[in-house]
Amino acid sequence: MRRRVALCLVLFAFAGLHAAAVEAVTLSTSSRWIVDDEAGGRRVKLALTYPIALATNASPVVAHRAARRSVAHGLAGAGAGVEANNPGRPSTVTLIESFRAVVDSLGESGVMVILDNHVSRPGWSCADDDGNGFFGDRHFVPDAWVRGLGAMAALFAGVPNVVGMSLRNELRGPRQNADDWYRYMQMGAEAVHAANPAALVIMGGLGYDTDLSFLAARPVDVSFAAAERGKLVFERHWNSFADARAWESEDANRGVRPRGAGRRAAGRVPARRRFLI
Repeated sequence: MRRRVALCLVLFAFAGLHAAAVEAVTLSTSSRWIVDDEAGGRRVKLALTYPIALATNASPVVAHRAARRSVAHGLAGAGAGVEANNPGRPSTVTLIESFRAVVDSLGESGVMVILDNHVSRPGWSCADDDGNGFFGDRHFVPDAWVRGLGAMAALFAGVPNVVGMSLRNELRGPRQNADDWYRYMQMGAEAVHAANPAALVIMGGLGYDTDLSFLAARPVDVSFAAAERGKLVFERHWNSFADARAWESEDANRGVRPRGAGRRAAGRVPARRRFLI
């Protein structure tokens, strides 16, 4: 029997360029910057948030389950919170319908959106031994992950304020290695690009997205890697608990690079920055 895993895709928003509703936006890369093609190549500066919505899509049964039931799975109290803060919405609305409503509402408020694949089993992220860390872990089935990325990229391909997809948050754990990173991240990248060629495809590294050093010896080999395509982005994280003094005192806009790495301390919600390079 084929094993199926529900994929959690976490919605990250970043600062829109307009106060009014976002019209169709196409972003690309220019050297180290992300730029707006519709605004003559003007730089877009990211201001990413923590997750504000969840969706699952590896299984049609899960995707079309009522939102209250699905969100509550593994997230105590979340279902009641959805109902309390969205009066008048029927309890039968599906998870995907709820997710799309959040994305549309952000667009109406002038906010662009990156879809981020965070974990495979819903819950707090993350730890080395949570079963979500690397390809082949207990809850992380690569084939289901690739199918899920393609399905979500296709679902939001025509949504004007969805500008990219981050393939996976903070790969980690004892199984991580560069060979499997190339194998599966390239598959995921191709799935997203095939479904939505206009979207940025964002690839994080190893060690909780702190290590991209292996790229120096072996470039990513995908069909859209050429610089003129301008769709491939690499993501690196810099967490306050790993490098607190530099995080507080140095200016990321002056080209500061993250130093050090660290595992998230239990029970803490650290300050975080993401670099898209």
